[in-house]
Amino acid sequence: NNSSVKLARCNSNACDAPTIHTLATAGGFTADVAFDSQDKPIVAYVDGMNADLKIAFCQDSACSTWATLPLDNETVSMKPLSLEMDSSGYPVISYYRHVEQPVNSVNQLLHCNDALCAGGDLNGIQVAHSTRWSLSRDKRRGRRCNLDSM
Repeated sequence: NNSSVKLARCNSNACDAPTIHTLATAGGFTADVAFDSQDKPIVAYVDGMNADLKIAFCQDSACSTWATLPLDNETVSMKPLSLEMDSSGYPVISYYRHVEQPVNSVNQLLHCNDALCAGGDLNGIQVAHSTRWSLSRDKRRGRRCNLDSM
């Protein structure tokens, strides 16, 4: 599998020659991107080689340097994940984790304790397989997190 996590950064309004940043090169990923208070991209993704949830932070204005942190090293599902920033600028990630039968996977909501997810314990919430977290943006009311029944 030649899959990799890449971020294209436009250098002009036409975006005819974007700069491509490769964040990870192992096969099989699901990813989402958000932006910090300085408009630098943050990428949450599942590392397909180890099935780990990771987060990558752009470290400079050109994003030529990235800091990557593992967030969950349990078996994480390749189902889609969602990344948003809360009102304090802390990452919030909705993702699926594999569990024992009969469920197969449960939805997790991970809320970092600081802007770089480096402040010790992460706040995680596990919900039943029949429930789905939905992270969404609302331009009039800010960001919100919805809990939907499937």
